[in-house]
Amino acid sequence: MTKISKEEQYKIAMQIIANSGESKSYSVIALRKFANDDEEKAVQESLEKARDFLEEASVHHLDLQKKEAQGLMDRMELISIHAEDQFMNAMNWLDISQEMITLIEKKLNKKGK
Repeated sequence: MTKISKEEQYKIAMQIIANSGESKSYSVIALRKFANDDEEKAVQESLEKARDFLEEASVHHLDLQKKEAQGLMDRMELISIHAEDQFMNAMNWLDISQEMITLIEKKLNKKGK
């Protein structure tokens, strides 16, 4: 197998960064919509978009991990480390957003709202 070039590693990393950023943005949008009492459908659509972008980032992330495991990269570039950080951050934002919405809904339902 042929080692991947720095340019290819950068392209993959940028896909992870871009999709992770979109996922994080939609997670925040979902929270804001929920806080502004937007319709449940709008909140769920934003969360779904966050999940979709995170899934796309995950595909590229797995690709980069496979290439590294196969020894196809000479070394991990800083951009790839940044991509990993953004990917993990997006996963955390989605998890936290979903949990906050669920917890607040439960609390409001207990109060009878």
